[in-house]
Amino acid sequence: MYGLPIPRLSPARPAALSQSSCLDQINEVAEQLSHATNLDQLKRLRDRAEYLRTLTVKRELGLEVHNDAAEIKLRAERKLGGRLSEMKLRGGDRRSHRKGQVSLRELGIDKNQSARWQQEASVPDELFTDYLARTRTHGQEISSAALLRLAKKIRQGCGTNRVRMSEPLESTKTSWTRERWSIQAAPLEASEIATEGKNHLKTLNTLFEFLCEQANLSPDAGESRACRRYLFEVAIQFDELLDAFIRMTRAAEAKSAIESSRP
Repeated sequence: MYGLPIPRLSPARPAALSQSSCLDQINEVAEQLSHATNLDQLKRLRDRAEYLRTLTVKRELGLEVHNDAAEIKLRAERKLGGRLSEMKLRGGDRRSHRKGQVSLRELGIDKNQSARWQQEASVPDELFTDYLARTRTHGQEISSAALLRLAKKIRQGCGTNRVRMSEPLESTKTSWTRERWSIQAAPLEASEIATEGKNHLKTLNTLFEFLCEQANLSPDAGESRACRRYLFEVAIQFDELLDAFIRMTRAAEAKSAIESSRP
């Protein structure tokens, strides 16, 4: 189900060096992804694809290159979701950790990511390919939020015939120009970004503690206390962001339900 051939991507027109370099890296990730089966390797490739997707925004490389990176990211997440669904991994607490089995925590994957990726993987290959083609044809942004909406339609019993439409699925509102473009991320995608930021913060905190230990820096030192306080405050801010995104998503779903129930 997850072994579809990954197309070789190429720019539609001569590109600037930065765009060409980004495309080369996207193609490299796509090639490695086509052979990857190890969870750790899949996670690293997914993270690299996400980095490249973010880079296309910062460098303003345009929708086409952005969608190339986003497609590879989704393919990696679908592969991860399929493997996670088969392995039924848990978070990593003592009660759920089976002997000899790696946990989500050890892979750097949180429960929300695992759930989302498994939902993405539940979309049949044919519908996934159809979604990619329709989104590109209509000049819209390929996103995990739109794919998750497709997965939700399937779970609600719409069936493959009803979700296969001539018009693209509702997607993240995007404004594109040759000179500059910006993406107004949907709450779900913003939540994913905040979750990844929080995971990076945990890694940074672990690295900070290691460096303090190596430098024999006392935990009571002023600089050490200040860094810990700032890290703690940033962690709280990430939690507040995630709570806000959850409320926004629920409000949007409630509004959609009300509108769909109207005659």
